[in-house]
Amino acid sequence: MKIEMKRWLRTATVMGAVAAVGACDSFLDVDDPTVIDAETIDPVLDLPTFANSALQNLFDAFDNFVVYSGWFSGEAYVGDTFPTRNDIGRRTVEFSNGTLRDDVYFPLAQAISTNENVLKIMTDNSVSNPEIEATANFASGWAILFEAESFCEVVISRGLADEDLGTPISPEDAMGEAIARFNAAIAAAGGDANIVSAANAGKARAHLFRGEYSEAIAAAALVPAEFAYAVPKVDDPAFRNRLGNTVWGFTLARASLVVPPYFRDLNDPRIAYRLWTNDSGTPIKSQGNDFDFYGQEKYPNWDASLRFASGLEARYISAEAQLKSGNEAAALELIAERTVPEAASGDDIDFVPDTGTLVQLLDQKARDFFLEGTHLGDWRRNPDSTPYVAPAGAPYYADEVGGQFGNVACLPTPQREVDNNPNF
Repeated sequence: MKIEMKRWLRTATVMGAVAAVGACDSFLDVDDPTVIDAETIDPVLDLPTFANSALQNLFDAFDNFVVYSGWFSGEAYVGDTFPTRNDIGRRTVEFSNGTLRDDVYFPLAQAISTNENVLKIMTDNSVSNPEIEATANFASGWAILFEAESFCEVVISRGLADEDLGTPISPEDAMGEAIARFNAAIAAAGGDANIVSAANAGKARAHLFRGEYSEAIAAAALVPAEFAYAVPKVDDPAFRNRLGNTVWGFTLARASLVVPPYFRDLNDPRIAYRLWTNDSGTPIKSQGNDFDFYGQEKYPNWDASLRFASGLEARYISAEAQLKSGNEAAALELIAERTVPEAASGDDIDFVPDTGTLVQLLDQKARDFFLEGTHLGDWRRNPDSTPYVAPAGAPYYADEVGGQFGNVACLPTPQREVDNNPNF
């Protein structure tokens, strides 16, 4: 992350959807109000701005994570001509894939490194600001978690020096690092219930990934059942890629995020979609691969917020952890509660060999959290029990592309990280 860290330290985007935690009035007296020249900033005085920018990096990365993890895990078809995107959807993605690098890895790695750098500035300069400390730990923890769920290895960069660039670690070890940051966020957050609850939700998710079931149950129990933490989005035409909902961008601007037939067949209102047609009623085709464009309706505009953490997800985490600990009561209760009567039943769930309690639980979770970035992590933990993921060797759905689904179950580290980080 050396190149990307230098870029962030030279310039910081201050247009953001996040709430400001403080800034100098004179800070906006610049020729370009969206860019700060390095010579005009003070890393301590302008730390609130850095912290806002770093938190926005996480929010900016999240919706791309939703799209690409959805393609990779079968939540969506790739209706796109890009070979690199089809390689991700087909699970034959390699480390040389430039789309993987630019659209998935770099945004997450930048979110990690910039929030880690905020914490490093505070430590190096003995700055005490609990609000910034809580926010930076919170954002770094979630970015590490998303990278750990997606990639085969994780790099946690903390600065520009070679010793701060980070060493590749396993996803399990990375989840341990995420838990440490969630704990630090909770300790610093004080009375900020949103940060505390969302950090506990992330902590429960990380413990579940590590197979630490009692810890996952304990953390999930601290998240109120009705809690929901949403990532705000703004429809600013000049900054839609950074501030807007890019799940909608892949729907409206490119028509490449296609709702698959097995989700449409569920007749479940939680899977919101529609067939796009022209004025004469003829179906519009996806940008590539010649699909009738069934576009998602969960995020219907650029300023649609995305649910990021919730009490409902914490309940699913607890139910899965209890089930794997030998107690299926919570899972059965949640399945019965979440089942929509008019929707298709789970008696014949796609791509799984049986319909046991874990499969039924993950089926309901796939519906509740459709296109919310949870399905890939579920599949990583439960490769034989997560529905709606085509098995390796099955024909790829895009006839124009051809081939079969590969056996890649996690995303490789892009070559640029390897080339620029001497710790590889």
